[in-house]
Amino acid sequence: MRKILISSMIGNALEWYDFVLYVQFSSIISSLFFPSDNAFTSLLATFGVFAVGFVMRPIGGIIFGIIGDKFGRKSALVFSILMMAIPTAFIGFLPTYEQIGIIAPIALTIIRLLQGIALGGGFSGCMTFIVEHADSKQRGLVGSTSMFSLGAGVLLGILVSLGVSKFLSPDNFITWGWRLPFIVSLAIGMVAFYIKNNISESPIYLKAKEHGSLSKTPVH
Repeated sequence: MRKILISSMIGNALEWYDFVLYVQFSSIISSLFFPSDNAFTSLLATFGVFAVGFVMRPIGGIIFGIIGDKFGRKSALVFSILMMAIPTAFIGFLPTYEQIGIIAPIALTIIRLLQGIALGGGFSGCMTFIVEHADSKQRGLVGSTSMFSLGAGVLLGILVSLGVSKFLSPDNFITWGWRLPFIVSLAIGMVAFYIKNNISESPIYLKAKEHGSLSKTPVH
């Protein structure tokens, strides 16, 4: 149970770390991907794309809820972690508007859509996964660790962003340094593979599958 709890919390925290990085570097992203004569307009477009991720969260919850009911809680959790980690790392390598034109903000928007879907499935998937492993007398406490790891992930994103900005010179930070925290998110993939290879499936799901009582229409 300890292994399940720790690995799930790390995966959830790192997903929120990825999600919050965008807003931490919003001023740089606005100038590189949404250039305009009016800085406020650029920043508004940047936050508009940030908001898109939240709009997609309910859709992600539905998609990964179906995956979790049909293919297992572990499969849904692993897929959501990878779906967050890989697109986030792409932001670290994404060419700017100056380099590829309108394709740059379009690609960034698509990445935010994928991040929103992944987070919508990952957060609820993490909570379901650990609660279904827990003893019936500890499910409230165990489930609360999902909220704790959420806050930890947001805090980690803030601290890493601050650390990079303080460690590098202003020129290096604006030129390439801001990309580093996004690229580091590839490490989340390691957490996903660890869960896939070392953590057992939800016993409640396995029991339902064994008795043929899995829902035919999970959305309902």
